[in-house]
Amino acid sequence: MTREEGKIIGVTSAAHGLNHGFILIFSAVLPMLQREFDTDYFHLGIIGNICFLAFGFGSLPAGILVDRIGSKRLISVYLFGAALSSFFVALSTSFLAFGVFIGFVGLFCSTYHPASNALISKGVQRTGRGFGIHGISGSLGVALTPIVAGFLASALGWKAAYVIFGIAGVAVGAASLMLQEVPQKNPNENRGHAGFQGESKGLLFPLIVFFASAIMIGLSYRGVITFLPTYMAQKVRIDFLPIESVALGGMMSTIALLFGTIGQYMGGILSDRYLPEKVYFAAYLLGAPFLFLVGFSTNLLVVLSALAYAFFYFSTQPTSVHLLARYTNVSFRGTAYGIQFFLTFGLGSFASTLSGYIADLLGLEWVFHAMGFLFFISAVLAFVLVVLSRKRSGILSA
Repeated sequence: MTREEGKIIGVTSAAHGLNHGFILIFSAVLPMLQREFDTDYFHLGIIGNICFLAFGFGSLPAGILVDRIGSKRLISVYLFGAALSSFFVALSTSFLAFGVFIGFVGLFCSTYHPASNALISKGVQRTGRGFGIHGISGSLGVALTPIVAGFLASALGWKAAYVIFGIAGVAVGAASLMLQEVPQKNPNENRGHAGFQGESKGLLFPLIVFFASAIMIGLSYRGVITFLPTYMAQKVRIDFLPIESVALGGMMSTIALLFGTIGQYMGGILSDRYLPEKVYFAAYLLGAPFLFLVGFSTNLLVVLSALAYAFFYFSTQPTSVHLLARYTNVSFRGTAYGIQFFLTFGLGSFASTLSGYIADLLGLEWVFHAMGFLFFISAVLAFVLVVLSRKRSGILSA
């Protein structure tokens, strides 16, 4: 890895961890928000939906902008904008103000994924490994936010979590100003699987199937991650540890989600060595049963089930961005990633409201049953990609 590649991976990895951190503070402090604003899961789900919707819908125009003005500027805009918005969230004194400012957090965070993935795909030679490392940092952000934000909230109040993350955003934003834009290369170049040779003909249907899987997994993930810390706080009991329930739920979620970092790395490595469609399908097929099991279990079993789910879910992330790089040309790369994250995070955001409704009506465990069903549908769609890959010349063998 060259020095410039190292700089790209270093800055984007730090920014990636924070990106998921900014979004998931909400889930980590949800029980405190419920008490502070005297509301229910359904209305909190709507507020989360606002943030997650902005997080997804902003990805589409961001992806188009990446192809026109480059990645560096959008990464910096995200970091400084999300940090400032987090400060305003901490200053909120009403449920309405909280909802407005958390929406701005999601909007600024939305510019990140299309920009960073396009930058890595163009500026890092071993893209699978690059996406794997970058993905690990995102998994760490997802995994560590519940425990970090949970303990900050328990000790200093929920607003402190937003302030601390905002300060970190400013620091990484300053580092992002030192990034160099990667020059646009041959529009027909595609650094995908050997033998693919940048050929994009005949890939429209696989691309549609891939985007359909992105919607399903986006819905499943958002429903799970919104209520996992709260669910853990209810289902896990450790009597010998005098830890407040919000902090305990965050700690248990972190333990489970940390295993996702291993999945991220393995997914990136395997997608360089084997046919990515096969890796993509295997992860969904093996992960689905564990998500169902989360909804049936308590204490150690629920933690172990969530741990296995996290491993397989997060292994799909570097594989998915690697697949999209194979299906698109460099000149369209930013827009393609924008579409992917628009579908995953934008349409997927509605699972927050749906899950809140399910939780109030049937109980939190039914959220994980419903999201497990969506996860299984993703496995079916991934299998279709495997079948389609066998019909394309030049990529019959891994």
